[in-house]
Amino acid sequence: STCPVYGCTDPTATNYDPTATVDDGSCIYFVYGCMDITSCNYNPLATIDDGSCYNLTVDLGNDTSLCSLAGMVLTVYGNYSSYEWNTSDTSSQIIISSSGIYSILVSDSLGCIASDTILISLSNPPLVDIGNDQKLCLGDSLILDAGSDWNNYLWSDSTTLQTFVVDTFGLYYVTVTDSLGCQGSDYVNITMDTASVAGFTYTINGLTVDFINTSSHATSYLWDFMSDGTFLDTSNGDVSFTYQNSGVFDVTLLVSNSCGTDAFTSTIDLISNDIKNINSNFQVYPNPSKNQICIELDKLSNFSQLTITDFNGKIILSKKILKLKTMLDVSLLPQGVYLITLDNTETITHQKLIKY
Repeated sequence: STCPVYGCTDPTATNYDPTATVDDGSCIYFVYGCMDITSCNYNPLATIDDGSCYNLTVDLGNDTSLCSLAGMVLTVYGNYSSYEWNTSDTSSQIIISSSGIYSILVSDSLGCIASDTILISLSNPPLVDIGNDQKLCLGDSLILDAGSDWNNYLWSDSTTLQTFVVDTFGLYYVTVTDSLGCQGSDYVNITMDTASVAGFTYTINGLTVDFINTSSHATSYLWDFMSDGTFLDTSNGDVSFTYQNSGVFDVTLLVSNSCGTDAFTSTIDLISNDIKNINSNFQVYPNPSKNQICIELDKLSNFSQLTITDFNGKIILSKKILKLKTMLDVSLLPQGVYLITLDNTETITHQKLIKY
């Protein structure tokens, strides 16, 4: 008889021995499976990797900022067996009601697990400022600037530039959009400003003049009472001024506002006002005169001082009168109007002289 040959008698085994007559249990077989120990489906018995290895993943996306959380839904896409959110929800999607950190833990049918976390923050809307309400003078213009921080601009006339030129009154607004798509708006009301117009009337009481302002649209008032370029700043238009002596004065009122300045000048005749109110006790003739005049008094006082001044108050001649009739040479005086004043210690009277 022949001796038995021991070995693997299974032809499907990797160590099949065709000469073996007795199977000794040593057959070795191929085991296909995942040989990656880090994979969810790792098979420690596998001898040949069949490419089936996989790792379970879940992706909630990048951290994000939103303009509004209204209607915000966070969804997990993929075939998972279970979902576990840090909000205690167990479905594939949740509704976001507030900013914060959201995380999920998912698993599949093999028990593999994966997780992800996302930070959702609420972004403030763009804070755009095109300035305060303003007044615009006729013929002027101004530029509204929405700033350079935004991605898009939309003005009230549908233009899309950063700046906007205003040359008429009205309500102007702009809507800006930032890189997140968030929008913010601002508006400004432009009204037309009216240029100031100067004017005044006055009443005379002796040497005191009450000026009544008739200007319109003025915010500041400057008075020149002496025609010397010296201005008095008043908080309102009405003002009283007392002169030191009689004369003729060009009074100027300068008024201004944001649209500019206007001036009004009127001549204040304090000399004629005195003549109208004081009865004269002497005569001047001929009047008008070219060369000589006669000063005739109605009576001779112990002291009669005669003074001739121009309408700016400058003294041209001053002398004592010693008789009822006095002749004076005025041929050298420039043409114009002069004031003759007689002071006899009892009364002071005036006459107006016209020199031609």
